[in-house]
Amino acid sequence: MLGTPSSSSHPQMCNSSTFRLCRFPHYRPNSLQNACPRIDQHANDLLHRLLQYEGRKRLSAADALQHSFLQCLPKAIFELSDCESVMSVPGVRLVRDSAASDRMSCQNNRSNRRQSLFL
Repeated sequence: MLGTPSSSSHPQMCNSSTFRLCRFPHYRPNSLQNACPRIDQHANDLLHRLLQYEGRKRLSAADALQHSFLQCLPKAIFELSDCESVMSVPGVRLVRDSAASDRMSCQNNRSNRRQSLFL
């Protein structure tokens, strides 16, 4: 997703003698929308903020939990113990993936975002 680190994306790593000795092939970054075409704008933003080479540029876990992508989920999801399933939360159910046209109409209407998962 991020491509091969460059002096602009991760100067500390690229200036390392070990990194230069490895001679990694150059891979261009790939956009999240190309790799995951079904994700919406909120998911794309959250992943973009988390997928950073530099830790200080990366979104913290606490800030990630406050991101708009996760704000529409029932609060009970965030109170589950490590051994509890998300499927035990009232209103959460597994739904079949809809057709591409349904996904597009849902993406164009923000208020319908992920409502099919929670009643």
